[in-house]
Amino acid sequence: MRKLFGAHTTLEERYRRNDAVLAEERERQASNHAKIAKLRAMREAREAGKLAKLRKGRK
Repeated sequence: MRKLFGAHTTLEERYRRNDAVLAEERERQASNHAKIAKLRAMREAREAGKLAKLRKGRK
Protein backbone atom coordinates (compact mmCIF):
# COMPACT_ATOMS: atom_id res chain seq x y z
CA MET A 1 0.00 0.00 0.00
CA ARG A 2 2.79 2.41 0.89
CA LYS A 3 4.51 1.83 -2.43
CA LEU A 4 1.43 2.89 -4.37
CA PHE A 5 1.62 6.49 -3.10
CA GLY A 6 5.32 6.61 -2.15
CA ALA A 7 6.70 6.15 1.34
CA HIS A 8 6.63 9.83 2.35
CA THR A 9 2.99 10.73 1.69
CA THR A 10 0.79 11.53 4.65
CA LEU A 11 -2.65 10.05 5.06
CA GLU A 12 -4.22 13.41 4.20
CA GLU A 13 -2.38 13.51 0.88
CA ARG A 14 -3.54 10.01 0.06
CA TYR A 15 -7.14 10.89 0.90
CA ARG A 16 -6.95 14.06 -1.19
CA ARG A 17 -5.60 12.18 -4.22
CA ASN A 18 -8.21 9.48 -3.82
CA ASP A 19 -10.99 12.10 -3.60
CA ALA A 20 -9.69 13.76 -6.76
CA VAL A 21 -9.72 10.45 -8.63
CA LEU A 22 -13.23 9.64 -7.44
CA ALA A 23 -14.52 13.10 -8.35
CA GLU A 24 -13.05 12.74 -11.84
CA GLU A 25 -14.75 9.36 -12.24
CA ARG A 26 -18.11 10.76 -11.09
CA GLU A 27 -17.79 13.65 -13.54
CA ARG A 28 -17.02 11.28 -16.42
CA GLN A 29 -19.96 9.08 -15.53
CA ALA A 30 -22.31 12.06 -15.32
CA SER A 31 -21.30 13.26 -18.78
CA ASN A 32 -21.81 9.74 -20.15
CA HIS A 33 -25.29 9.63 -18.62
CA ALA A 34 -26.08 13.01 -20.17
CA LYS A 35 -24.95 11.79 -23.62
CA ILE A 36 -27.02 8.63 -23.31
CA ALA A 37 -30.10 10.58 -22.21
CA LYS A 38 -29.71 12.98 -25.15
CA LEU A 39 -29.39 10.14 -27.64
CA ARG A 40 -32.40 8.37 -26.15
CA ALA A 41 -34.48 11.56 -26.36
CA MET A 42 -33.46 12.09 -29.98
CA ARG A 43 -34.37 8.53 -30.88
CA GLU A 44 -37.75 8.76 -29.16
CA ALA A 45 -38.50 12.06 -30.89
CA ARG A 46 -37.58 10.55 -34.24
CA GLU A 47 -39.80 7.52 -33.64
CA ALA A 48 -42.67 9.75 -32.51
CA GLY A 49 -42.24 11.79 -35.69
CA LYS A 50 -42.37 8.65 -37.82
CA LEU A 51 -45.55 7.50 -36.11
CA ALA A 52 -47.16 10.91 -36.62
CA LYS A 53 -46.26 10.81 -40.31
CA LEU A 54 -47.71 7.33 -40.70
CA ARG A 55 -50.96 8.39 -39.04
CA LYS A 56 -51.25 11.46 -41.27
CA GLY A 57 -50.63 9.39 -44.37
CA ARG A 58 -53.45 6.95 -43.66
CA LYS A 59 -56.22 9.52 -43.24
